[in-house]
Parts: sequence; structure tokens; C-alpha cells
Amino acid sequence: MKRYIEIVFDNSISMRDILTGNQTRIQVAKALFEKEVFPELREDDQINIRTLRSYCDGTSRPVNTNIKTIKYDVEKIDAKLGETPLFNTVKDAVEACKKSMADEKIIFVLTDGDDTCNVDPTNFFTPEEQKFIRTLNVILMQFAINNHITRQNLNLFASQIGAQTFSVGASGRADFSSMRTDLRSGLGNAGFVTGANRNITPVYPGYMLSWSELNNRGIRFYQAELLFNEGFLSWKPEPNKPLEGKQWSELLFLWSLRFLNGLPVEIIRAMLMHLSKPYAYSQSNMYWDFEKTRWITLEAKPTERIPNPEPEIMDVKQLNQKQRDTEYHQWYDEDVLYEVEKIEQNNAAGTNGYKLVRWQCKTDLFVKPKPKKLKAGDVVQFVKPSKRGRKRKAD
Repeated sequence: MKRYIEIVFDNSISMRDILTGNQTRIQVAKALFEKEVFPELREDDQINIRTLRSYCDGTSRPVNTNIKTIKYDVEKIDAKLGETPLFNTVKDAVEACKKSMADEKIIFVLTDGDDTCNVDPTNFFTPEEQKFIRTLNVILMQFAINNHITRQNLNLFASQIGAQTFSVGASGRADFSSMRTDLRSGLGNAGFVTGANRNITPVYPGYMLSWSELNNRGIRFYQAELLFNEGFLSWKPEPNKPLEGKQWSELLFLWSLRFLNGLPVEIIRAMLMHLSKPYAYSQSNMYWDFEKTRWITLEAKPTERIPNPEPEIMDVKQLNQKQRDTEYHQWYDEDVLYEVEKIEQNNAAGTNGYKLVRWQCKTDLFVKPKPKKLKAGDVVQFVKPSKRGRKRKAD
């Protein structure tokens, strides 16, 4: 899988400030790159290092580099700009990504401050640009920022473009060891470290299926057309042409993510970044780990049955009861493959919520459950189908 990586490196004059151990911010940032970022780059990565625009209405000039020369190119960066045209520089990186034909496109941003060009992040990108940006993996590292308003503005900007953001070097975590840990964790959660999972291989059945057989499994032709138009399906559906094993295997995999489980398109795109086309994979031997943002094979880390926590979390029980319909409740056993953890949501409302940590989706299509949409604060529960024809035991 080819990767195109844009590295936006803040070179404003504030990066000359002393941070720790008599070292400036830019010196520490370069050391962090050497220890944590460089080792995760691959020989076939196409990399651009982009410093900030020289002024708000100017253009940024990227330096094309590679794994052999990037250390030298980063070392040459000097902190001297009086302004921080951050948002405009990120826009330059987005435009560069449009021209790349790579399978995976990443924008990694390191900044120690807010944008200073009076840009409103809520309407800075057009709806079309926002749609494209959400197909990218944008990672925003807030470096040694303790100002609450600055962090709030950067969080707002990240939310507008669907970027993953994290803090490194803030108060209480300004020692180099802690910064390395925070950076490593942030990159891992954002999928920068994992990349494509080479342990997962496509499954190519040797027999064909007709659209009527797929229809009996709950897969409709219009759904296949939608998956093709969204850029997921690698082949164009034809209503009168039976599907080869590679084709219907890919359709089954994508259909289960998009329609059986009702995952948002943005999440599916992020998940597929870790796999290569065609997406003819069997989910019976792998699951998606939301905490590590990667696919896990059962051979690498076997799943286990986790007791249903609903009796212990009454508000979750009430939430799920409202969402379940009769067919869903009737056909599924109590056996559940999931784990949730309670967290403090980093949002403006400051509300408590739950996030999915571990999930396994099955493509055995014995029933047609009501799709569920993920949203902040939900407990997301995916269940394993029972044996065919066996109804759930009476309570």
C-alpha cells in the first residue's frame, strides 16, 4: 500500500522558546521526530515536509524527501516566522493530496500555537473540500500548548475537518520521556503506526453467486451500486451478470460494514485504509480494534466472550431497549463480543459517554437486524448470530 504523507511543521518564532533541559521547542520537536516518527516511515512512502506560509496570503513550499534524507531535511528547518498561518498551510497540504494517486494519504501537523490569520475554522473549507478531507487521515499534534483558548480553537478546527488531535508536552507532561510516550500513543491511535495489516489476506471463494441468491441473503443490487459510487467496491455491479467469488466476497465484506452494522462512511474509509483492494476479506477471523484503530487477526490476538454489562449500567440498558426492535430481540442470543469503557468526552458540552474499545462483526447473514448508527455518547453493541433457526431462549 503506497502512502503519501504531508508533514506540516510549525516554524513560527515561538518554536525558539525554551521548553525543557535548556532546549528550544524546535530542538525537542526534531528529537521527537527522530525517535518516534522516522522509525514508522517506509521506504516506499512519498513524503513532503511543509513549513508554514511566509504570510497569510502567500503559499507554502514543500520539500520532497524520503526515508533516507528526511532526517537532514527536518534538521534544516529554522523557526523564524512572526505569524502562524496554520489553517492556510493545512489547506495547501490538502490541495497537494488531491494530486496524489497513493492508496493512503496522511497529513501530520505539528504546531505549538493557534492560527494568527483571523480565519474562521467553521467555514474555512467548502462542503466539497470537507468531504474530500474526511477521506484523508489528518493528525494534529498540539505541541507544548497550555493555553486553554488555543487548545479549544485547535480542537474546533480538528473537528471541522475530521482530524484526530492529541497533546504532547503540556503541563505535567513536559519531560522528554512523557512526550515520547504521548506521541507514540497519539500516532498509534491515529493509525499512523499500524498502516496496512500484512497478516490479513483476502478470501477468494471458487464458486459464483447470482443476484437472486444474494437477495436471499439480504443484499440488494442498489446497495452494491451505492458501495461502488462511494468508491468502496472495486468492480461495477451489473444486474444480469453473476458474481465471481472475489466479487461477492468483497461485496459481502463491505455490505456488512455499511448496511448490516450501519457504520458511518467516514469510519469505514478509515478502516479500509488498513487493507488493500479488493476488500474480499472474511470477518469471521478478524475484528476491528477501535482503541488501537487497526484490524486484529484471531491468530494474533484471540477474542473472548465478555459478560454482558447491561445489568450493571442501567442507563445503557434503557438506551438499548429503545433501539431494539422485535426481530432483533427475538433472533439473537445473549452471547456478546464487545467491550466498552466509560470515558470523559473531550467535547464542548463536557458530557460523559462511552466509547467502543473492541468489536467483532460477523458476516453470517442469518438475520437482518436493524442498523445502528454510531454517535458520541452511545454504547455500541454488536452481537454474534446464533445457530440458524434457533430462536433466543425465553427470559
